[in-house]
Amino acid sequence: MSSNKLAGRPKPGRQSTAQHVSSRGRSQEIEDKLMLPFTGLKVFSATKAKERQELGARITSWLRAQSAIEVVDKTVTQSSDREFHCLSIILFFRHCDQ
Repeated sequence: MSSNKLAGRPKPGRQSTAQHVSSRGRSQEIEDKLMLPFTGLKVFSATKAKERQELGARITSWLRAQSAIEVVDKTVTQSSDREFHCLSIILFFRHCDQ
């Protein structure tokens, strides 16, 4: 069963992943990549404005120091209350075979 059937219909105005690609081969490649297992995750979060502005540089620096991993997925979450706006980025990775 394809992932599109599992996910249900796309929301109005949105296309499913399979509709974004021009051939079934490319679609299968995307589905296979999405199903890669992960062996670890790294959470980056920031609450203050300056920390949020520097988050990209922190992530880039960490990734450059990790030569033996492959990022297989990511999640970006933003939450707020009256005073704080928290941005979290979670990288799911797997260790590469040496």
